Amino acid sequence: MLGQNFVSVMGHVGQTPELQHTNTKNVPVANINIALNNKWTDRKTGEVRETTTWVVVVCWDGWAKTAAKYVKKGDPVHVEGQLQRREYQDKNGVDRKPLEIVCKKLNLLKPNGTSVALNAPVPTEADMPLSMQAPDAQPVPVPAAQPVPATDVIPG
Repeated sequence: MLGQNFVSVMGHVGQTPELQHTNTKNVPVANINIALNNKWTDRKTGEVRETTTWVVVVCWDGWAKTAAKYVKKGDPVHVEGQLQRREYQDKNGVDRKPLEIVCKKLNLLKPNGTSVALNAPVPTEADMPLSMQAPDAQPVPVPAAQPVPATDVIPG
């Protein structure tokens, strides 16, 4: 049986993403923490209840630069991507295995419910899941992107 690894979420950004770079290949990376809210009415009490689930969206390379430039705390966003489980040990030596979303598409949502599609960056090896990346891969030449004027403003 075939499966499909596709996730689409909408929520609000918990903190402004910070652009960082990997230690080994100096690839740009930024994490976006998104709050996913779920409201329902309790059948017994009639009280409106709400829960919030936080998800981490990992943005690589061009998406990382775009997120760091345009996404701010509190912004409503729509993200499409793939689920990925990452394994590491924290500072205390505890094994961690978070489930994260690897960003493939990022939209800023306007208050009226419409969206602004951010320009998709040219994909690189960093956009692929770690399991598919070649350990000794050489970068593929990519045509130079057109510069974005400093006066660009995302309509809001």
